[in-house]
Amino acid sequence: MNDKLLIRRHRLTQILALSLALVLLGAGWLTPVAAQSERGVTIGLNSVLDSLDVHSAIGPNVIGTRVYALFHDPLLQPSLSGELKPMLATSVENDGLEWRFTLRDGVAFHDGAIMTADDVVYSFERLLDPANESSNFGQDLQRFVSGIEASGELEVTITTHNLDPLLPLRVSSYWASIVPRAATEAMDAATRQFMPLGAGPYKVVEFVPGDRLVLERHDAYWGGEAAASDVVLRFITEDATRIAALQSGDVDLISQVPVDQLGALQTAGGFTIASAETDNHMAVHFNTVKGPTADVNIRRAMSLAIDRELIVEELWQGLTTIPPDYVFPGAVGHDPTYPGFAYDPAAARELVANSDYDGAPISFQATAGYYANTDVIMPVMAQMWENIGLNIDYQPMEGSAFLDLYFAGDITTNLQQFAGAGDGQRLFQTWAVENIWRPNYYQPSAEYDALFTAVSQSVDMAERHASLQSLKRILDADVPMAPIYRNIDIYAFSDALDWRPGPGFIMDLRPDNLRFSN
Repeated sequence: MNDKLLIRRHRLTQILALSLALVLLGAGWLTPVAAQSERGVTIGLNSVLDSLDVHSAIGPNVIGTRVYALFHDPLLQPSLSGELKPMLATSVENDGLEWRFTLRDGVAFHDGAIMTADDVVYSFERLLDPANESSNFGQDLQRFVSGIEASGELEVTITTHNLDPLLPLRVSSYWASIVPRAATEAMDAATRQFMPLGAGPYKVVEFVPGDRLVLERHDAYWGGEAAASDVVLRFITEDATRIAALQSGDVDLISQVPVDQLGALQTAGGFTIASAETDNHMAVHFNTVKGPTADVNIRRAMSLAIDRELIVEELWQGLTTIPPDYVFPGAVGHDPTYPGFAYDPAAARELVANSDYDGAPISFQATAGYYANTDVIMPVMAQMWENIGLNIDYQPMEGSAFLDLYFAGDITTNLQQFAGAGDGQRLFQTWAVENIWRPNYYQPSAEYDALFTAVSQSVDMAERHASLQSLKRILDADVPMAPIYRNIDIYAFSDALDWRPGPGFIMDLRPDNLRFSN
């Protein structure tokens, strides 16, 4: 079948020449194949998930992206090369504020119902419902999308408040997955959380939060039968336990392999190590509103004290890179002349000495084991800050406890991922008006807001680029965050699997991406 995504350009010709690269992928990117065996796959995941209801979940986040991609499909999805590829939509046509998506014919949901435009409308209406306060993705989408309607049996039209060059990228999130209206409306809240229906390659059989998720192959999947007859996800948050489960054969694949364990796994033999650069950089996220880090000189000192080269070369063993800019090379808004992020501990000590800092503890908080290698990196960073005269209270935390503090605005500093690829607008959107992080962490100036509005609505590439450079200068002055390294996703799995990790933490087990090698 021909699955090259057709994108017709009208008034936004220049916009779609951005980094979205909606070239979508020549014929046969997902060719239906016969199931290779009745063999299952067991996966050890490094974090836990509380709910499978994608439209009410907090996110996007790493664990949700890994899991939801197994039983859901959105309209579009990033490919392994970073381009968008067709999923439940086969073509997109834009005319000003309207985006028309032609839907794939004959898509069967897990209950056997065939997808129509009404199901897509319903899925987005759940996200756009102002009463849906639990979905921060939905709240964010409401700032850009004014409505959606069925404009044909297999066509939907999404209308934006203003010109929005990133709309196709927004709807490629798994938080915008499509569910069947009739069956989902008939469910109570508990069923939606524990036994949801979707259109993905596997369907949910059992979900025990904190322990396991059991899936079985969706035989009527529009992309063909997946290789694995069933998939069992085991939530194993302890690194040593997860690695031991792989070595003993209890699981076939594990996420988040510690860098210091890569050599042992390679020496043991029988395992493949695979990694994928993500679209994000890891950065220190500062609370600029209260506490010691409300002082910009303390934030600047903390950034200057970070030896990024040591972190990349020693703690990452050279597997990743230092971001040369807030925006990655190849993305809209990247500036090859940007000077980068300096390491100057002497200047950092002077800033601390000349500040009003009184020795109060500065909390450095994070979810233990959530991001790759951070359990190793964060104590080293804490020591770097101690070395310039700061009193650092490093607090690795359980996930729900961290989120409670984060949403309450009570995190002082943490290590967080920020968008760096695709389009610079994605980074600066973090502190846009009405963004949930803005009130408690960084309240930028009116100039910032005006520049962000210009970036998000302009069709002029030169104007967008200039506005993004001005936004960077504001970040340089205010230091609400400090980029450190490009995030990387590392998996280890049995040599019996032929598999590749996807971009943006997607754990793709579709027919084109998983085979059994013996």
